[in-house]
Amino acid sequence: MEKVNKRIAPDFITELSMCEIFVFGSNLEGLHMGGAARIAYEKFGAIWGQGVGLQGKSYAIPTMHGPVSSIKPYVDEFLEFARLHPLNRFLLTRIGCGIAGFKDTEIAPLFVDALNIPNISLPKDWIPIIIASPRDCSKKEVETPSVINEEVLKRLCDEYKYAIGSGVIVPSPSIRIRYVVDEDKFGYATFGNFFFYGQDLYVFGTDNEWKQSIIEVLSSITLGTNVLVEVMPVKLYLQV
Repeated sequence: MEKVNKRIAPDFITELSMCEIFVFGSNLEGLHMGGAARIAYEKFGAIWGQGVGLQGKSYAIPTMHGPVSSIKPYVDEFLEFARLHPLNRFLLTRIGCGIAGFKDTEIAPLFVDALNIPNISLPKDWIPIIIASPRDCSKKEVETPSVINEEVLKRLCDEYKYAIGSGVIVPSPSIRIRYVVDEDKFGYATFGNFFFYGQDLYVFGTDNEWKQSIIEVLSSITLGTNVLVEVMPVKLYLQV
């Protein structure tokens, strides 16, 4: 059976499971006359005259009323809604890139925070754009634990697994580990470049290898958005 990655939304959505929500671009007037909006109206319960938010099995994000900056508040509202409803999976279409006339490179970066919301499925073509988009890491400071051991590292890796898996830069603890590559050979990795899978510690390869492989997006084991490629199992070395 072919493995389906739930972080990628299907190109054509004709049916939904009980937990899935169809996310489409709309206008503030709620006139769902074409594109994904018409599909939402005909198939997934979109309400004529409602241009924003949840309606039936669909969620409307208005894109027809102004520049990209005017769309962002509605995107942020959607991201918070998805975060607060983890039992639903939100299938995001390429909102704003049809009748509204925006480019993918204009709209996709608005969803950079969606990489850390695991129940949002993104359009495949948007993922490389989002990954390459600048991120605001100044929103909060993260305190680094005073005691670092294997148990603490496993807990932190689990807490930040979606950021680590997608390569997203987010505020995170300032931790650098030393690990055993082989006999008499050690390596170093900063937090975000290593993770635990089962009982084993893995470290990502070099930056160049990561950049090449990240565009292959999603075909194997996933922590968050990207595949675990160019990684190697190593032994943690903690000095006490």
